[in-house]
Amino acid sequence: MEIRKATKKDLKDLIDLHINLIKYLKKIKPSRYIINKKIVEKRRKKLMEWLKKKEAIIYVAEDKKIVGYGMGEVIDYPPFIEGKKFGELDEVYVLPEYRGKGIGKKLTNKVIEFLKKKKVDTMEGYVDTKNKLALKTWKEMGFKENLIVITKKL
Repeated sequence: MEIRKATKKDLKDLIDLHINLIKYLKKIKPSRYIINKKIVEKRRKKLMEWLKKKEAIIYVAEDKKIVGYGMGEVIDYPPFIEGKKFGELDEVYVLPEYRGKGIGKKLTNKVIEFLKKKKVDTMEGYVDTKNKLALKTWKEMGFKENLIVITKKL
């Protein structure tokens, strides 16, 4: 299993994996997640931007084919939060048949290495409360619950 920086050649595989991620999240919470051509096109554009950005990274896990990816970026802290640089773990996804092999943790650790090189001192990510698998993994890796996002359908 090789973990490497993503390239433009990986774009189709990244989009396919992102669609799989949304389908997985839709099973967890059907009323929250949608997938359509417009959403896929927005993701394709974001991935292209990220592949060019110096303050963002996408890693892929490859085992004859791409089986997972992890994304992170550097974000400046809002002025009211103490710290120098803030990092965000944007997405990590691994195909179901490759889960339980530490691939998600390896991808996350590569993102963490990237953020450390960028002098990030704090990192966070957002996880759906119903995504028990992801919550378990992040807690095992030392992430702590910090904020609660409240929502109300209007």
